[in-house]
Amino acid sequence: MPQPLINREIGKKLHMAEKTVENRVSRLLTELRVQRRVQTAILASRLDQHESDPHDAHHAKGHTPHGPMTAAEVRRW
Repeated sequence: MPQPLINREIGKKLHMAEKTVENRVSRLLTELRVQRRVQTAILASRLDQHESDPHDAHHAKGHTPHGPMTAAEVRRW
């Protein structure tokens, strides 16, 4: 399992200021209605599972209880 990155490491990889990363992570957590980063990883994992399940039409479209965000969008954000 990959180890989580701290804001400084994320900033270096994405060529962003640490504060910018902090703000974006905070916004993402708020939009997903979660309190911790690990919860976003769990959500992304569940979305991946649902997106690959052709029998689950609701989740196959990327809908979550929190809104229409796909696992790919979570990772990209």
